[in-house]
Amino acid sequence: MKNEELTNPNARDAESETRNPEPGTRNPVPVPQASSPKPQAPEDTTTIKTQTDLIATAKERKRETPPGAPCLLVLSGPLKHKKALLIAGETMLGRNRQCHLRLTDPTVSQMHAVIARTPEGVFVRDLGSSNGTLVNGNAVQGDHPLRDRDRLQLGNTELEFRANS
Repeated sequence: MKNEELTNPNARDAESETRNPEPGTRNPVPVPQASSPKPQAPEDTTTIKTQTDLIATAKERKRETPPGAPCLLVLSGPLKHKKALLIAGETMLGRNRQCHLRLTDPTVSQMHAVIARTPEGVFVRDLGSSNGTLVNGNAVQGDHPLRDRDRLQLGNTELEFRANS
């Protein structure tokens, strides 16, 4: 009988039926696949910044900030009357959670501007924001130096730069 099945072109065994069904017919029994070990993902060396990492970084940078360091006073917007120290290096301003100074004003871009403290002074740079960054009413182009009591406007939020806190 076995030979008869093999020589009969219309006869099929169960294995071929489940692997190669006729076109337009359903495959009634799933074919178990040979088990192969799951490929191991290469070790990921990418560091993902979490809110905790950002807080830790801010604390480290704050230690580098001497007393009397420059700061921003928020004059209008949701954070009115708040004071933000400009920590050593760059301070990101915007709505994004990763910004050092997070402004919740909807007219402020996610990554709106950056303020950099360098040995040469303190500078502000717009990061291609939708509404631009103004210093004393003038649009910022490139790295713009900040002087004591300069007024910055990001969206509808107004800030004042103080050279010494």
